[in-house]
Amino acid sequence: QKIVKLKLLSAESIEWWAKTIMKEADSAESISADQVNRMINCIILISGNPNHPVCGPILAKLAEIRGNSAAKEALETAKQSYARDEATVNRSSAPQPESAKTAADEILSAITHAVAEGAPSKHMALVEAKRMETVLRMEYKDRNALKVLQFAEDLDEKDREAAKKVKILPVGPASEKADSIEKEIRAAIEKYKLDESHELIAEARAIAKKLRDKDGDRKRLANREKRLAEKQPQTDEQT
Repeated sequence: QKIVKLKLLSAESIEWWAKTIMKEADSAESISADQVNRMINCIILISGNPNHPVCGPILAKLAEIRGNSAAKEALETAKQSYARDEATVNRSSAPQPESAKTAADEILSAITHAVAEGAPSKHMALVEAKRMETVLRMEYKDRNALKVLQFAEDLDEKDREAAKKVKILPVGPASEKADSIEKEIRAAIEKYKLDESHELIAEARAIAKKLRDKDGDRKRLANREKRLAEKQPQTDEQT
């Protein structure tokens, strides 16, 4: 009888602790996934059996609370990472693709952790976090494409500045600049998986074409000047 009584008291004690912990979790205005994990571990330690008839349903409910908390924490991490990237962009005039990639990776890690903690992948907080990650992944590509365009614009500007200093620029340098731009485009498309039809890449290609066209014009002008120079001695002899 004493053993039966002890078992009964033990069961009542386990039930009391489990329900008390559950009540604490339910009444908390804000509770972290880590705190819920400690509660779950405490119940398992007290009951000695995660499948205890009384504790089982409570553990399932706590697991649900943990998942919800983990999802909210993931969204908070996403917001912080997104804001850090935005601040980095605002501080610099140059494109910041690595900042976008770092932020996206942080958000993905937070989402993965939340799902591992039991958060449903369709949880509204995770859906929003995923949206932010996707935007940053696109930003990563866009910023790398912008770097290519700025590279092309810089070479185009150098060509224009050089043209101001002489009557006719020599043939070749503009085509070399076009080659450099196209090489940069190919490298970026391969390395960053950019779309061939990306708007900024198309603009960079247009600049490369313009430089090649300029070289063609300069070649024609150089040939014209050469022909005029060859005719000049004949005109002088006739006079």
